[in-house]
Amino acid sequence: MLVGGLGAQGLQGIRPAVASPAWSSYCGPESSPGGSVIWNGLLYPWSRLFDSSCQTHDANYVLANKGDGTMTQARADSIFLADMQRKCNQQWKSVVGLNGTAGEIASTVAQILSLGTFEPAMEAWCSSAAQSNYLMVTTLGEDVGAVRGFPSISITQATIRRIYNRFSDDEIEVAFTVSNNGNVNIEVDAVLMQRGKGYRDLVKPGLLGSISNAFNSDIIDGVPNTHEVDLRSGQQWSNKVTTDGFWASQENLGSNVDVFIRADLYNPGGNFKSPFVPMAWLRCPKPSRSGSAACIVQYRFGDGWSSESVRQKANQWLAHVRSSSGVGSGSRSLPCNDRPSFVGVWSFRNPADNKFARGGVTAEGRNDVVGALGTEVNNPQKAWETFRLYSIPGADGGRRIQNTIDGRWLEAINSTGTLTLPTSAATCRSDNKGMQWRIVSTEGRTGVFKLQSLNTNRFVRIAPGGLLKADASQAQATEFIWQKYE
Repeated sequence: MLVGGLGAQGLQGIRPAVASPAWSSYCGPESSPGGSVIWNGLLYPWSRLFDSSCQTHDANYVLANKGDGTMTQARADSIFLADMQRKCNQQWKSVVGLNGTAGEIASTVAQILSLGTFEPAMEAWCSSAAQSNYLMVTTLGEDVGAVRGFPSISITQATIRRIYNRFSDDEIEVAFTVSNNGNVNIEVDAVLMQRGKGYRDLVKPGLLGSISNAFNSDIIDGVPNTHEVDLRSGQQWSNKVTTDGFWASQENLGSNVDVFIRADLYNPGGNFKSPFVPMAWLRCPKPSRSGSAACIVQYRFGDGWSSESVRQKANQWLAHVRSSSGVGSGSRSLPCNDRPSFVGVWSFRNPADNKFARGGVTAEGRNDVVGALGTEVNNPQKAWETFRLYSIPGADGGRRIQNTIDGRWLEAINSTGTLTLPTSAATCRSDNKGMQWRIVSTEGRTGVFKLQSLNTNRFVRIAPGGLLKADASQAQATEFIWQKYE
């Protein structure tokens, strides 16, 4: 299952791949059997159910990499989520059919009892795991075609020292220790930049996209002097860059001295992929006189820099998934449909053609997407065209929106903005911003509102074909007429 990684443009997130056969053949990080066990443990017991979904997702990413227009990353991710949800709705009994080992049965029963009523609870549990699997490939800024694996470094003991020179200008020395805290082998070096030169001066266009240039006149010193240092997972390297012995001195450095730790990255098979990728940035305040100071360390992440390494972010993400999915943790967020927040049963329709928003609009038989295609409301208490609205405390106009016919909650797929009804009633979490909406009134028009996603702040419009998408500005948003039934 492909997840974000470190591509030719630098650090993008966490990259998936093929898991340990003991759990699954396709879900989880390929380059780390231990990571696969952790991730599939969080998905337990649903990882086996999702295996073919992960396989299809990998295959679709391969198509997306070809760039021939038949597949995109966003479409691959959407297919991935829909496929897992269909399995949850149709095949969850095959996973918990009480035909496993005594340990599996005991674990399953314990989860059932902790979640409540049997069938809704199991579907909710499965759907939550599907959402976590989907979020793993969409939330962390993934890049189709990036390098697989989990490259990450941490920097410690980063200090700058000003060395008094009796016969000439003072010299500068920056010392550091680099640790490979990822799960793939890397080769690293360090470069000291001239005053006013930084990351953009290291990165040059090339055949692989934006890659770093090994030989650059903006670099004062680099270590090691020949080949980069090989660092296996868990290994460390300590060294220093300096102006001493070169044409430069402290005068050639600004008030902040910049040092970059770079890495050569490889595919899991050992094939060269991305050379000299800046992974860490040491910003060191230059001492005004002889003495030393600590450097500020930042790590390349996505299109910016972070004070946390990729490994730290990965650990935080796994903790978030564990807590939000309820697996391995007793904490669960507040219910979305508590009675005090109920604000009635509503429908909303497009006045241009008098069509109601409803679920189940595609010819392929999908009932998880939403479009403005309904012609009438026959039974407001149970219809695809009506929704129960619940207020969100502290959010002006904030609402959670639940379909009346089967209790599923309105959500938007981040990558496409498509409105869906993806989950069963029990799986709505109050901390899931994808299920948070704002009803925005239209000035001077009673009962006419626009719908805004509180997750992305984008507004809902009617796309070609009638599907609803939360990808518009307020000026482009469709104005719906809202009607209350109770």
